[in-house]
Amino acid sequence: MSARAWLAAIGCVLALGAAAASLTESEKALLQSGMSESTAMELGKAADAAGLARIIAIGDPALIGRFDNGMAIARIEVMPPDIEALVVKHFDDPKVGAQLRGHRARYTTRALFDKHYARLQGAYRSDEPSFGQIVRTELSGIEEELLHLAPKWPVQRGQPNGAVQFVARRKHPAAVPLLIASLDESFQGYKPVTHYHPVLSLLVDYPSADVWRQAGAEVERLRAAGRITDEQYAAAHRQLDPLLKDPDAAVARMKSRDAYAAYVSKRNAIRPGLGEIRPLRDSSPGEYVDAMQRYIERLEALAAEMREEQVDYEVASQYGSLGAYVRFQQADPARAVPFLEKSAKGRDLVGQLLLADTYQLALDTASRQPPGSRITPYAGHDHPMNAFWREWLAAEVEYLRTGKRFAGRVSEPAIGGFWEALGVWVRVATISFPEWTLTSDQLGLVPARAMGPVGGTFGVAGGRAIAPVPTAPSWEAISGRLAAIDRTKVGARLTKVPPSRFSLFVTLRFVSALPDADAILRELARHDPSGYWTTVALGTIAFHERSPGARDEALANGVAELAPGMAAPGKPNALASAARRHLQARELRVVEKKP
Repeated sequence: MSARAWLAAIGCVLALGAAAASLTESEKALLQSGMSESTAMELGKAADAAGLARIIAIGDPALIGRFDNGMAIARIEVMPPDIEALVVKHFDDPKVGAQLRGHRARYTTRALFDKHYARLQGAYRSDEPSFGQIVRTELSGIEEELLHLAPKWPVQRGQPNGAVQFVARRKHPAAVPLLIASLDESFQGYKPVTHYHPVLSLLVDYPSADVWRQAGAEVERLRAAGRITDEQYAAAHRQLDPLLKDPDAAVARMKSRDAYAAYVSKRNAIRPGLGEIRPLRDSSPGEYVDAMQRYIERLEALAAEMREEQVDYEVASQYGSLGAYVRFQQADPARAVPFLEKSAKGRDLVGQLLLADTYQLALDTASRQPPGSRITPYAGHDHPMNAFWREWLAAEVEYLRTGKRFAGRVSEPAIGGFWEALGVWVRVATISFPEWTLTSDQLGLVPARAMGPVGGTFGVAGGRAIAPVPTAPSWEAISGRLAAIDRTKVGARLTKVPPSRFSLFVTLRFVSALPDADAILRELARHDPSGYWTTVALGTIAFHERSPGARDEALANGVAELAPGMAAPGKPNALASAARRHLQARELRVVEKKP
């Protein structure tokens, strides 16, 4: 209708009251509201409660239906609270109540359950819609009440009625006796074609060996009484025998499956959901990323409650997809990294591969710094620290691609660069870990002279290192540093530090002080899963422990200051034992010359 025709129609209603009386109620409402079916559908897609209230006021069931269609198209499977409140309020409305009662989205409140329940108590027709609608819910605590209504429920021969099926699918024990009792009738005329049996399939779906045994006993009774055929008997055992062969494993599988199903139900209730968020990819990419991050964080909270492997993997996959979008569509690798890290931690292939690619970007930065640039986060190209960063990043990319821990060669510049990086970056890292106090000397370590060889067939031999002060400290001074650490409590404190190589800038000193070699190796593995940093650190310790003279070199080059556990008692002490065990486990050895 054009605007001119619309105004003319309104004018007619105002000017000719008597003529207006000839319009139907629906036509009057349409003229008053301006609501079209397409508008009602769009309001439904947006789950607009105010829009539904307008439609209810109009009193047109067709518009209610279009609103419902809109919600279904938008995949809004659970009624938002404000929508459900309107359904409850107008449940018995003579004009639109029937359409509201048939709303396809699942309800969540006891109030709407009570409305359907009261209607079914007085029902005398098997086609009453509330029979179907009352079970469209995730509401808990209603199972036994539904079974009270079971005798009223419409039923097909050989099938449990809808109330019993609903309660059984929830694995509620109250349905088991009813299912067992109905097995006899369910086998009459049943022809095994698939594994599905209308009653037995519900029983074997319970994660309970006791229920399976009850079902098996009833099958045996029916067999003995001649109530089931050989074919039916064999089909029943094809369902029961695999479960009863290893009940514990079968129960574990079912509980995992049911946990995932519960997660899916809660996931689908999140608003805005993927259906509402996905359109933002094209219209507003920035808003899309923010909305997806909030959505996945809510999934993450659900996963934390459930502790289910399949759920954790799905959350990781969502983070991987978001990280890929940010990395490629938005060309923002820095923002992609947190998403990819969570994805990779959850064993998602996309996240692990793309995180490796992001490390490749860091490697490119370290390898190809612009000539004359004053910004050199990885130090100058000819500096030992640059050698360390480049070689570690390359090894990390390989680890992320293959999952194989490092067991290769480390160059002598990279070894010196590692220890130098620890001294340079500790000041920055300490800001993030203020509870781990370091002395002013430890915070002021600076590059020193070239070290002697400190290598191995993890590749080593020599490099530059750092010295804490112009005059090297004594072993007594290092012992004093060690004594300042409460070695009985440091392990418990370290477990509270988030795993990260960044934290090792600060905590490596304290890790070296752990009184047990196993504890040292575990803590290093927690922060350094690929093992490159661990190999350099423990390979250097092993080098210095090879002889008294080499051990004293650790005083001059700063390694003893950075790893005061070298001064711990014992021959070998815990740190030296950890170093030896790490090299043996990786089939590495320390060499004093370049190969």
